[in-house]
Amino acid sequence: GALEGPSLMPGGSDKVWEWLKPILESIAAEDFSGGKCVTHIGENGAGHYVKMVHNGIEYAIMQMIAESYQLLEQGFGLEPPEIANVFDQFNKGRLSSYLFEIAVPILKKRDDLEEGFLIDKILDQAGQKGTGRWTAIESFQRGTEVSTIAQAVNARVSSSEKEKRTQYAERYDQLRSEMTKTSSASAEAFVLDLEKALYVAILVAYEQGFDLLSKTAKEQDWDLDFSEISRIWQGGCIIRADILKVLQEAFGSSKDSRPSLLMIDSVVGEVSGGWGSLKEVMKIGIDSSVPMYCFGAALTSLESLTSSRTSANMLQGLRDYFGAHTYKRIDREGVFHSDWES
Repeated sequence: GALEGPSLMPGGSDKVWEWLKPILESIAAEDFSGGKCVTHIGENGAGHYVKMVHNGIEYAIMQMIAESYQLLEQGFGLEPPEIANVFDQFNKGRLSSYLFEIAVPILKKRDDLEEGFLIDKILDQAGQKGTGRWTAIESFQRGTEVSTIAQAVNARVSSSEKEKRTQYAERYDQLRSEMTKTSSASAEAFVLDLEKALYVAILVAYEQGFDLLSKTAKEQDWDLDFSEISRIWQGGCIIRADILKVLQEAFGSSKDSRPSLLMIDSVVGEVSGGWGSLKEVMKIGIDSSVPMYCFGAALTSLESLTSSRTSANMLQGLRDYFGAHTYKRIDREGVFHSDWES
């Protein structure tokens, strides 16, 4: 962004936007069509909020890439250059993005101090500046699910507890080894499923991020344009990717100003084509003893969102039993409480 122009998300009054617009457009990056990656997001703090959610989505996508790396390494024994070749293949297809682009040289980089590849010498403790955590906190406060982002934060928190993890690993190493299975699938077949699974999981992350934006926009009376937001993220930011063109067109084709992403026809087709692959990747991750924070969250969210009936009826029964919190019925109107032991 500093070298080639950033993606800018200004919030504030229309008057100030018109005054600053020529300046901001002169320094902004370009989208895939040559337009400037800047637009007036909305009044007051709308710009800062959209930037925060952008960073939350970034957390989720980065964690998905990290999980993919571990799956290929731990589940199939691939070396860093081989994984780099897989990610390079992804970057030449539908997953083309800045993050997959930079993952390739990271995996191919040889260590200047020791034999081998640098990635194998990097301490597995991830830092964080707080924007992913803020996005998760906001989702809880506003009653919106962003499980892929929250789980990405959890993954970083867990990684930071290196000493604790080392102690637990020593205690449970044998049991963990006994339960870990080698996949019977070929690496080539798995890579095909992984690419589809990543695409669907990333769509779920965007669905969750935009759902939080939609809820907040309604509460704050912001007029957010999701198609425009998708457009200005196409350059000058960490999550710039070809998939944002798909989102721009999907949101732009909807009659609803803030539609649910996974309900747009073109996106439904994408999800349908990769849902099964996401399940297969999860199975191999479980067998390979790879922590599947974001893949698991994406699949669970997808399963829940598409279920007309969940297990919440059991929760309501429990809550009514111990706290007389009441419940509603599916067959008649009203609020009910039961004497559960009579």
